[in-house]
Amino acid sequence: SHSDDATLLLLLGPTGSGKTTITYALTNQDLYCLRINSRTPKLEAIHKKPNFEIGHTGRATTFIPGFQYDSSTGIIFCDCPGFFDNRGEIQDISNSFAISTVLSKAKKVKILLLTSCDDVKSAKGKPFRESCEIVEKLIPEQIPFQSIIGLVITHVDPEFCGDDVSFLKNVECGNGWLLNYFQKKEIGNDRIVFKFPSPTSKMVNQIYPEFNDKKHIINFIKNSS
Repeated sequence: SHSDDATLLLLLGPTGSGKTTITYALTNQDLYCLRINSRTPKLEAIHKKPNFEIGHTGRATTFIPGFQYDSSTGIIFCDCPGFFDNRGEIQDISNSFAISTVLSKAKKVKILLLTSCDDVKSAKGKPFRESCEIVEKLIPEQIPFQSIIGLVITHVDPEFCGDDVSFLKNVECGNGWLLNYFQKKEIGNDRIVFKFPSPTSKMVNQIYPEFNDKKHIINFIKNSS
């Protein structure tokens, strides 16, 4: 009943990039900061949702697309299986089916590609470039889809979450249109590249606070063409 005027958001990206975590953050569901078998603080949902389990092992926990409607924003979140895990073509087929179904049924669709800060910085951005290439294959029609795709860089040190901080300028584009598009739209009033900061040691055993780009992401999903 809500799908007629809702915006359907597809969350795409590698396993472990934070798609499930940011879904909780964008739907105003509390995330708790704790340590799990490491010195690095992690985030966990206080009230877990079916098919929205946050993974901490590097292994995939999302095997089928999970859907969650947020009445406060009018957004339906679709958490798709992650790229680059051991299911290979099965994951690609699952994502392709989800995207095809969504595009055929929903009137308003947005896509957020998530990538970790490490994937952007390592090997001149090779892991990130490969994610962009996957999205290009899943959505080959470049021109109509540019205006509905945004990027979220996750696991970012809070010190480097300013609007004017560039992570993509040193990434080698290759021939990909999507990565080139993100580079052009990383900074400025019409930017479509956002940052999701990592929890810090000071946040351990506390609720993760609202992050700066949250309102910008919601505005992008709701308001851009």
